[in-house]
Amino acid sequence: MSTSRYGPASRTRWQRRRMSGLALLVVPLAAISCSAGGNGVTGVTGATGDPEPTSPGATTAGTDTDTTEVSEFDLQVGDCLLAPEEATTPGTVAVVPCDEPHQQEIFAIYELDGTEFPGDDEIQERAREGCRDEFQAFTGTEEESSRYVLNFLYPTEVTWAGGDREVVCMILDPDGPVSGSLRDVGE
Repeated sequence: MSTSRYGPASRTRWQRRRMSGLALLVVPLAAISCSAGGNGVTGVTGATGDPEPTSPGATTAGTDTDTTEVSEFDLQVGDCLLAPEEATTPGTVAVVPCDEPHQQEIFAIYELDGTEFPGDDEIQERAREGCRDEFQAFTGTEEESSRYVLNFLYPTEVTWAGGDREVVCMILDPDGPVSGSLRDVGE
């Protein structure tokens, strides 16, 4: 079974990192199920349905969007992502302008230190700590008191051995897709 960047539904597409499982519990993505293997995303469950976008700037999405498929290795701060199944090319992520409904917004990217892989638990904790600091700077509120959810991508043991040290920090609304950036949302 291959490693997924965004969840079991997309395992054949994204082979780079793991996503923090806690945040996926609230992402209303279709076709995401639990993965118990060491190579997949751990603790992932999901729901079906396509909820309406929520605030700020909530709008109802049409089927026409300015979707661009971007390599998972070329994600940038400020990218807004659709659900994983929206990308049709292996190794890509569906990115839309943030004023269109989207599942997650990338608000920080940083590198972890070290030469030896620290283990799954340690790397996940280090990734979470780094993203928490950036979360507060981005939203204006601490993660623990925010209504929004912190999510992050982090290297696996396999990708670490290949030189991957990048953590991608993302924010999402547990109520569903958002239109507009969550920068300085203050909640």
